[in-house]
Amino acid sequence: MDRSLILSFFDSDTGKRLKTADRVHRELRFSLLCSADEYYKGIADEKVLLQGVVDCCIEEQGALTIIDYKTDYVTQDTLSEVTEHYRTQVAAYASAMSRLFEMPVSACLLCFLRAGLVAAIEPPKMQ
Repeated sequence: MDRSLILSFFDSDTGKRLKTADRVHRELRFSLLCSADEYYKGIADEKVLLQGVVDCCIEEQGALTIIDYKTDYVTQDTLSEVTEHYRTQVAAYASAMSRLFEMPVSACLLCFLRAGLVAAIEPPKMQ
């Protein structure tokens, strides 16, 4: 990773939010038993084990923001397509963090570090 890209990230709006957050959780590992129908439609009364590592989760004013770093090569033209590719992953992270911290998720951000682009994904509605 190019050092200048990291410095640029911390000068960005997202980087500034990270520096001023109430709490920052990095590389947060989780394992949760979830209803299978959250991820596989039509499967009732089954459970799945959801495991992952959230790059960064920040707490701001009683809500969470999920930040997932990506090193994909993207451009402004391919940003929406690549973002869509990660939608399910980020939604799973948001659901897991909301359950673990018992807090709402207000934002999910994909930070494409090489391109210096950030894409927001609407957090899933929590039940």
